Amino acid sequence: MDPLTCNFSHLIGNAGAKEMLSHSTLPQVLIFHGPRGVGKGLFALEVAQTLLRSRKAQHPDLHIVQPDPESDQHLVAEIRKIIDETSLPPFEAPCKVFIIHDAEKMLPASSNTLLKTLEEPPADTRFILVTSQPSLILPTIISRCSKVPFYPVPDEELTLFLQEKHHAPDAKKIALLSEGSIAEALIRLSHPKPIIPVNELFSSKGYTELHQILHPISDDHSTLETDRLFEEILYYIREHDPFRLESAIPLIQDARIALFHHIKLKTVLERLFIQWQLQNSFAR
Repeated sequence: MDPLTCNFSHLIGNAGAKEMLSHSTLPQVLIFHGPRGVGKGLFALEVAQTLLRSRKAQHPDLHIVQPDPESDQHLVAEIRKIIDETSLPPFEAPCKVFIIHDAEKMLPASSNTLLKTLEEPPADTRFILVTSQPSLILPTIISRCSKVPFYPVPDEELTLFLQEKHHAPDAKKIALLSEGSIAEALIRLSHPKPIIPVNELFSSKGYTELHQILHPISDDHSTLETDRLFEEILYYIREHDPFRLESAIPLIQDARIALFHHIKLKTVLERLFIQWQLQNSFAR
């Protein structure tokens, strides 16, 4: 097959993957592997649309396969449908493309069912497996795939994306906290405020003021929300008192452990900031 002429200009990050996919003859079976949220699915869709020579939102020759919503697995029955579909000619395009998301969620039986098709796919069929956990995929499946690695998006590139495409006032902060994940950055952009204002915590002058700031906190926050709060705290320290960042990390670790043991979030945060203020007073 001729080299692809994908238009990756609208996708950020992963210059290496762009190079691999734009200047080589495309194998019939690919696996896109790398951390969650870095754009693997968007790259897979761009490759598929280029192969199909169409940008239709729904194309009869594009098959996007997700895990079963109830079991969160790729069931054998679904894989057999894919295999049956490969025996049919394309409807409109020069080929058919199957994008299998979360490929690590194929049951062993599902993987073994698909294996022979991946070994000798029909000439008019392309497969793109997408995974953030390639170690969970059977080695026999991996060995049939041409690997395309994906990596976190550099902070500078993610910052620029947030500024230019989303006009984010805190683009640099969001990019740093998102650790190279576009998906995480967009979630943070839509939920910009932490559980409590971190700057007020650090500016509190004593226990009474600290208690007033923490008073509205409930205990029904998710682990994700509390994790992001701790990340906001570390970011604040990195920006305002970077030489004390190392001493803050054990306090955050202790706070996470306390929450794991079902101590109330308000109590955990009170203890955290009292310890932080004590450290500061001793440092002076």
